[in-house]
Amino acid sequence: MLPAQQYRKPASGAVLAALHDINTRCGYLPESEIRRAAGDLGVPLSQVYSAATFYAIFSFKPLGRHTVQVC
Repeated sequence: MLPAQQYRKPASGAVLAALHDINTRCGYLPESEIRRAAGDLGVPLSQVYSAATFYAIFSFKPLGRHTVQVC
């Protein structure tokens, strides 16, 4: 029988908080940091990628110094 703690989910919003921290620190979401966050939080990598691709604020490539948005 596996320990019950293995089935516990991370605190609500932990994935988004981790992605936000990575994005703030690096300016984008490098694959290595996404993998590390998934491992540290104990969640599947697919769950972290799902959250990262859902929100437009996150980018998988470094952005330029200035960004322009057209409405």
